[in-house]
Amino acid sequence: MELNRLKNDPLNDPENEYNKLRDDFIFEYGLKTTSIKTDDDLIFFEHDYEFQKWGKEQQQKINEAFKKECKRLNRDEVFYFGCPFIIYKKTYPKRLKDFLNSLFDTVEADFINGELEYLEHTLKDLENSERSGDGYSLTGYENFKLASRFGHQIGADQFTFSTNKKIEFLEGKQNADPGQPQQNEISDIENELPPRENVFFVHYQCENFNDGEGIYNLSIYSDDKSLTFSGNEAESIQEYADKVNELMSRGLVLIHWGQNRSFYGTDHINKRFKDLTGGNLHLEYRNDLNLGGWLVFNFGENYISHPRLNNLAKLNEFHGIKETEKGQRTFPENRLLLLTKIYFNALRGTLKTEASTPKTEQPQRANALQYAVTYKLDCYATNTTALNGKKTALCKLIEKNYTLTKPSPNSVYKNFNSIGNNDLETEADLINLIGDDWERIVLDLSTNKKALKDYLKKQNLTS
Repeated sequence: MELNRLKNDPLNDPENEYNKLRDDFIFEYGLKTTSIKTDDDLIFFEHDYEFQKWGKEQQQKINEAFKKECKRLNRDEVFYFGCPFIIYKKTYPKRLKDFLNSLFDTVEADFINGELEYLEHTLKDLENSERSGDGYSLTGYENFKLASRFGHQIGADQFTFSTNKKIEFLEGKQNADPGQPQQNEISDIENELPPRENVFFVHYQCENFNDGEGIYNLSIYSDDKSLTFSGNEAESIQEYADKVNELMSRGLVLIHWGQNRSFYGTDHINKRFKDLTGGNLHLEYRNDLNLGGWLVFNFGENYISHPRLNNLAKLNEFHGIKETEKGQRTFPENRLLLLTKIYFNALRGTLKTEASTPKTEQPQRANALQYAVTYKLDCYATNTTALNGKKTALCKLIEKNYTLTKPSPNSVYKNFNSIGNNDLETEADLINLIGDDWERIVLDLSTNKKALKDYLKKQNLTS
């Protein structure tokens, strides 16, 4: 899976000078070493001055081409593996948009989680370079080799620093509002669903996104009845658009599931109509609500596993779930039916999810600063010397002893260094650092809860 991240990376373009030189070197190296049969042959090559000189010269050319290609990509502000943080941040919106457009039923949190895991695993691969070089890399051997090359070119510390800045940037987005969809995920999002008499539902089916853009079985549910437009494709689209506009003109809220993608929703419908007729449809969902996004917003990103619509149907034992399976002729109508059932159950508060409590009651994911504060308090409580200035040792200890959910050990280390010796002396200090709920947070994360509880009482920090 991780190798797919490098598949379309501009640094892997076989036409750039760096890859051409590298491929030529691998080919020529193979030709020059075909005669190696025994250990004696190997020793000969290791001490062959001309062979060693040739190898160094070729590696130098490859390294220069690598630097040149990176400079070109930086100048053009193109994202690539190992790019500077400023480019990573600048290209983040486009990469997020591409991700959302390529995978149905995803939100920004899915993108962030994948990026964090990838970057953190890359750092672990470099830290365990011997194991990674033997083929046990978390991100794949090719990714490890590329990360190693960056480490060699710009310095391991600089590469690690840049990667940590990306991790902190992602954690900042994550901690800002975990589970909240990106801005265009829901129009005029509210915690309360509109009443049933003020809504209508839409759904449509289309060809496989990789094979074509044909649209059929456009469905609408309103006024306690369903309508399906499935005749001539262009005529069906026009009739569907006319009905949608009529219902929106009545002030009704349009409810859909994930129709905010370039390949699925009004952009797709308008484009398909123009391709078929040459005319413009001008269909636009106004005052709409993406029910899938609303559920993520209110119950958290892990409220149900993917594919979410199907799994909600199975969990709630809604009638017609068999028809959600691929190949069933009644698939589109039942998808619309499922959409209405999910809405009505969510409205009544009877919808079952894999999340035990609504978002407003869920404990927040611990962040790097909270772990750092807890570690420092644990040291005080157990009379243990904190590993100040010992990054590698502290990161290993944090990773081993604390159950990290999202922040990396490197992020915890950086936050630990930001805490002064006198920053944890009063309850006000702790509230200022990690909030009013600081006591519950540190006791939840502590590796020695009893000792910490006793210490907090002794210091008059708790009653």
